[in-house]
Amino acid sequence: MSRRYVSIWLPTWPIDRWRLAANRRGEPTHGGAPFALLHPAAGGPRLYALSPEAAIAKLRAGLGLADARAICPSLVLADAAPARDREALEALTLWCGRYTPWTAVDGDDGVILDVTGCAHLFGGETALVADVVQRLAAFGFAARVAAASNPHAAWAWARFGAGGVLPAKLQAAALLALPVAALRLPEPMVAGLARLGFRTIADLERVPAAPVMARFGALPIERLHLVRGRTRQPFTGFAAPARYAVRFAWAEPLATTEGLEAALTEALTRLCGQLEQAEEGVRRLVLELARLDGAVHRLERRTSLASRDAAALARLFQEDLAALDVGFGIECLRLAATETERLRARQVDLPGNGGGGSEAEALARLVDRLSVRLGPARVQRLQPQDSHRPERAQLLVPAVEGAAGATAWPERGPRPLRLLDEPLRLTAIAELPDGPPLRLCLGPAVLPVAAAAGPERIAPEWWRCPDAPSHDYYRLDLEDGRRWWVRREGTYGDTPPPSWSLAGVFA
Repeated sequence: MSRRYVSIWLPTWPIDRWRLAANRRGEPTHGGAPFALLHPAAGGPRLYALSPEAAIAKLRAGLGLADARAICPSLVLADAAPARDREALEALTLWCGRYTPWTAVDGDDGVILDVTGCAHLFGGETALVADVVQRLAAFGFAARVAAASNPHAAWAWARFGAGGVLPAKLQAAALLALPVAALRLPEPMVAGLARLGFRTIADLERVPAAPVMARFGALPIERLHLVRGRTRQPFTGFAAPARYAVRFAWAEPLATTEGLEAALTEALTRLCGQLEQAEEGVRRLVLELARLDGAVHRLERRTSLASRDAAALARLFQEDLAALDVGFGIECLRLAATETERLRARQVDLPGNGGGGSEAEALARLVDRLSVRLGPARVQRLQPQDSHRPERAQLLVPAVEGAAGATAWPERGPRPLRLLDEPLRLTAIAELPDGPPLRLCLGPAVLPVAAAAGPERIAPEWWRCPDAPSHDYYRLDLEDGRRWWVRREGTYGDTPPPSWSLAGVFA
């Protein structure tokens, strides 16, 4: 099957996005008037994007504010927001996932789709292209859309050709008539080629490559081969399609929470069926809900253990779905398991025999729901680290991250339930050289030791601080019943002498 690509060009994208945002805020959109967006630049603000009316007034992007005012005194101005333009373009790229799982942002004003094997779902390429144009126009975006056999040819046909579907049999001849700017070359290079008489792709095709490369470098010939399909570049999607995914689209949009919950339950049931066949469990779920006005709601959930329990997973989205702004309705739902782990089938308890899942699974479900309600950063767990030093042997991480693949806890001596952030300085009377303390002094208080075990010596980490002293740890039972973990830093006979401190408290 030959590959097919669709290029979407949005010639007035910053203007259209600004007007759509202003319309949602209830502000004037300045429709019909010469309108431009300004962006700070060296030497003063310059025009960043123009409306069609401003372009008719012979204004151009990059023109200084004073010159623009002189050419068109009635020009209406607003501040540009390139970062928001980019975010909105990425959101639109996600929305284009309704046509194909392979989508990518194309520059600052376009989207590219790999529709190989997808066009027939929409009645063919012509119907797909018409549907894209119609839906974008309904959102308020001016667009030109083209389909061709490679992304570079589709880009060129959308911007410099007639747009629409370019059949593979007619593609070679149609592209030869396009200007050399269709090769996506820098403007100075296009001007240089034009001065030498290279105005169309056909002009460049007729001459040997060596003289052109000697004057302009390899870029014109490389782009020529890409547009003609002689060489290919790998297509990198905006988000790689998930292996396990479910997608629903409806002719009539869903506008109620009950309808969305029912659709999500059905999607989760199907997704968990896919995972069960593959003996996989989900660790990260992504739910995308496309509204009728083009906005896309994206909800992401993580699980502390691999799961394919559809009911438990549905509860993780319940609160957000109840508070979701559906606008005029949800027309498309896509649910994907973007991160999975091996989860083999296992024998479960029979009803009436303590069934309902293991304690670990019940705890994992509780952790997942608390993480959704309170936020992942507020529900944490200790993860072991590759260090023997107690203060570096564990790290607090979100409980839903990496539990299954975490490093196993090493087998070491008993550790206290509570480890002090800052060890508490003590004075000790102990047998030399390495005997345990017989008596401790904490301020004016004298604390006799009833029993002791140790020492457990932990050498310094030479790659961090090679001159640090070793630490000897003792487990002490005081006569008043308390159990302490006491640290001696250094050894007797060293300079300075060793110091004692309280490192932790046993339960």
